[in-house]
Formats: sequence, C-alpha cells, structure tokens
Amino acid sequence: MQRYTLDDHGETTQITGATDSSSWTFTVPMAKASLVAAIKALLDEPETREQIAGAIFLVKNSTDLKIHVGSGCAVIPLVHVFPFVMA
Repeated sequence: MQRYTLDDHGETTQITGATDSSSWTFTVPMAKASLVAAIKALLDEPETREQIAGAIFLVKNSTDLKIHVGSGCAVIPLVHVFPFVMA
C-alpha cells in the first residue's frame, strides 16, 4: 500500500511517500497552500502538461505528477494527488 503526505513547514513543504517496506521524503521550497494551488492550476488545464511555479517545475502525464526541484524529483501517482487538491 502506498501513502503520500504533504507536511507544511512554513516556507517549505515536505512530501513523504511510504509503502509497507520503504519510505522517502522530498522538500519543496514552497508553502503547502502555494504548492497545492500550483497543482490544482495544472490539473485544471487538460491540455497543459508542464508548469513552472516559483522554484519548482511540475509535469503531469496520464498516470503521474512529477515535482522537480533543482536536480531532484518526486513522482506521485495521480490517484494519490487528488486527495491533496480536494482537501
């Protein structure tokens, strides 16, 4: 089972992904509300696949959302992204 969380740390957001056997964290230099707003804006536009928001680069395809920061990237399956934007 996969689980993903967004934890607000003021000016940054920590994304955590976990399965039964492993976990990872990824820090995004953006407040949680701003990150969620950027994700919503990208998902609201079906034809748009990429978006720059501050220091991050968002890329969506039919199955995943990729959040790029510098040389790092977090990949979240879209099915796990929708609860973030619906909350």
